[in-house]
Amino acid sequence: MSRPYIVQEGDTFESLSRRFYGIESGASVIQSANPDLSGGIVVGATIVIPSNPFATTGEAVERLFREGADEDQWIIFVSGKEFRFWRDVRVTRSIDSVSLFEFSAPWEPDNEAFREVFRPLSFQSCSVFIGTELVVGGTLVDVSPTFGTARDVTASGYSRFGVMRDTTLPAGTPLEFDEVNLQAIAIALSKPFGLIPAFNADPGPVFEYGLSIDAVERPLGFLRKLAQQRNLVIGSTPRGNPLFHRTTTAPPVETLEEGVLPLTSIQPRFKAQDFFSHISSLTPSFFGGTGDAHTIVNPRLRGVVRPHSFRVNDTYGADGVASAEAKIGRMYANAVAWDATVIDIRDSQGRLWKPNTKIRVTAPSAMIYESTELLIRTATLVRRGRSQITQLRLVFPESFNGEVPPGFPWDL
Repeated sequence: MSRPYIVQEGDTFESLSRRFYGIESGASVIQSANPDLSGGIVVGATIVIPSNPFATTGEAVERLFREGADEDQWIIFVSGKEFRFWRDVRVTRSIDSVSLFEFSAPWEPDNEAFREVFRPLSFQSCSVFIGTELVVGGTLVDVSPTFGTARDVTASGYSRFGVMRDTTLPAGTPLEFDEVNLQAIAIALSKPFGLIPAFNADPGPVFEYGLSIDAVERPLGFLRKLAQQRNLVIGSTPRGNPLFHRTTTAPPVETLEEGVLPLTSIQPRFKAQDFFSHISSLTPSFFGGTGDAHTIVNPRLRGVVRPHSFRVNDTYGADGVASAEAKIGRMYANAVAWDATVIDIRDSQGRLWKPNTKIRVTAPSAMIYESTELLIRTATLVRRGRSQITQLRLVFPESFNGEVPPGFPWDL
């Protein structure tokens, strides 16, 4: 939660960051929250100090680690204070998207604790723990009271870096990049929001062609395009920072079979309109205009002409091939998926279900006739009263590593 502050003699953005955050690197966060002070702070001016973006825990969270918690206990902190009155909680973690969360409670407008938590347009920090494991550190975005047979209120939000999906860069942020790699660009675009991107994979070579982000472009969309050209995906760290990574190479950790618990249901989700016979990346030439076209043939679609071309305006040569490979993999992720529901929120080894995990599945009713290795794209942990379930979105493991699946589970 932001707070007003009257500038004192000797204050700088760096000294204020040290005072309120304990580190100097938060100076850009304070500066970005006060765009009218681009020329510097003035003694006597009232400025805004955003809540600490570098801390997901307050005193209550520290007590949680000190005293411990039951592994199935769900704990929600809003602006560092534990909120005890929730009823249902839902957390969605994804391999290639911002993590989402939602919780509801009976609406008691006369309760001061409720009025403090459920304040519209306040963008308060929020952390959800299961036991002592932080599953999402983020920002409350929407508050929605409903009135029917009962009065309820629902709060929802996303990982801290979700702000990069919603907003543009603050005025005055550098917009051009030359001869730098993806990690350097990600750091520069995340810094104004107090975020620190994590890389669990090689960010790849520098971009040969000068890059620039439009002043009105959303930074996360810009980074996603660049990450795809490097065959990377962007997910969330538990603390809510952007995570650049590749899909796991580890073996499957669990086996699910239709008609056998913990699997309770599975439904295929096919989108034929997103399935193509050829994928072509169009790269620029050194002399302007269109240069080379790099085409990859989809071996799983023969005898049908469904081409798809896209432009790659910031790279040359072999990078165009990598872009086409990444595109065809993501085509499979969008065109072929399964939604599965399992009881409980942990696998047979006691680990929370999470994305970027491989499992084996057999489900003839869902056209998976033989045991097939699939990747968890999203894992949604749900707590309703005392019951707990997990909803999984499953895709082919090759979907995010630039390869084509060796076959379909319905092929005989």
